[in-house]
Amino acid sequence: MNKNRSAFVILAFLTAGIFLSCTEFFSTSLFPWAARDPASLLPPVTAGNVQELLKLSESNPDMALALLKGIKDTVSGASDEELAALQGAALEAAALIAAANAVALGPTILNTLGNANDISGMMEDPDSVKDMILDTLNSLPNLEESSSLLTEILPEPGTQAFDDFVEKANSEDLVMAAALIIAAEAKGNIDDPDYISNIDPENPPAEAALAAALAVAAVGKMDESGTGGSLKDILKGLNLVKLYTITFESNGGSSIAQRELGAGAKISKPADPVLDGSVFEGWYKEADFTTPWDFDVDTVTADITLYAKWDIAPPTQYTVTFEGNNGEDAVTEAVDDGGYAADPGAPAVIPASPPDIFAGWYTDDGTFLVPWTFASDPVTADITLYAKWE
Repeated sequence: MNKNRSAFVILAFLTAGIFLSCTEFFSTSLFPWAARDPASLLPPVTAGNVQELLKLSESNPDMALALLKGIKDTVSGASDEELAALQGAALEAAALIAAANAVALGPTILNTLGNANDISGMMEDPDSVKDMILDTLNSLPNLEESSSLLTEILPEPGTQAFDDFVEKANSEDLVMAAALIIAAEAKGNIDDPDYISNIDPENPPAEAALAAALAVAAVGKMDESGTGGSLKDILKGLNLVKLYTITFESNGGSSIAQRELGAGAKISKPADPVLDGSVFEGWYKEADFTTPWDFDVDTVTADITLYAKWDIAPPTQYTVTFEGNNGEDAVTEAVDDGGYAADPGAPAVIPASPPDIFAGWYTDDGTFLVPWTFASDPVTADITLYAKWE
C-alpha cells in the first residue's frame, strides 16, 4: 500500500459508514454552521440539560464541539450518576462530529469514485483518490480537538467504569467515536506510510488504546444483536479490532450460535443449553472439562471452542403421605419417579376403640374402594394413602 494508506483507509471508513449499517444514524441533514461562536449559544452544561443540548447540536458540528468542551468542564465535579449521563452524551457528541465529517466528505469521494458501494474498489486502487483524500483529511474541522476532549472525558479502558459506560452505549456511537479518535491520530501521523497497518489491535499504542477499546465494545454489542457485519469488517480493516470466533460445543444439547468478538472482549453468557435427562454444569475451556470459563473475568485472545459439561439429572422425587386415621400425625416417604413406596405395614398407633383392626392402605379416604399395592403400583406424583380400619 502506498504511503498514504492511513489517510485513505480512514476516509474510506467514514464514507462507508454513510452507506452501510449506520444509514439511519447519518440521515440528519447538515444545515449551515452557526456564524456565531457556538459556545456563546450554549448554557452551562449539566447532566440535566445535556440531552437537550445534544439535540441542538445535531446539525451543527461546531456546537457539538462546544458541547464536548462544556462536558469536559463539568465532569470533574459530577456524581457517579451525573458522570454516566455526561460521558454518554460526550460519546454521542463525538459521533455527531464524525458523522458530520463523513457526510461532508462523502459527495467529494463519491464524485471521484462514481460508486458509493464499491469500497473494495477504493482499496484496490487508492492512487486514484489519494491526493483528494490527503487534502480533505488535512482540512477536517475539529478533528484533533474533538478527539482530545473525548479522550479526557471517557473512562479509562480496562476499568469497571469503562465497562459500565459501554454497557449503556449505542454500538453506532461507539464505532464513530473510535473512528474519530483514530482519524485524528492518522491525521497527526500523516507522513507515516504505515501508521494504520502497524497498529496491533491486541496491543495498540497508547494514543490508539481508547479507539481500540471502543471498537471491541462496539463489536460485542453488534454480536449480541446480530447486526453490524460490514462495520465489523471495516473496524478490522482499520486494525482497531482483531476478530476471533467463539464456538459452543453443546455435546448433544441444544445448539448455541457462534460468536465473533474482538481480542480482549468478554463473552456474554448465552442461555443454558438443554439436554433431556441431564443437568447443565457450565462451559469449559477443554473437552475434558478441566477449566471452567469465567464469563465475568475471562477474555477472548484466540479462536476458541467452549464445551458444555453435563451431569445425569437426579430423578424427580414425589412424596407419599401415609395418613393413619388414628389421630396421629401423618408420616411421609420420598420416592423416585416411577419407583415403589416401601410398605410401612400397620400404623404403630392403633385406634383406642373399634374399628381397630388394620385392613390396608387405600388411595381414597372414607370409601376405601381403591387399595394400594406396594409391589406393583409405581409412584408418579405426590399421593396420600389412607389406613383402613375394620
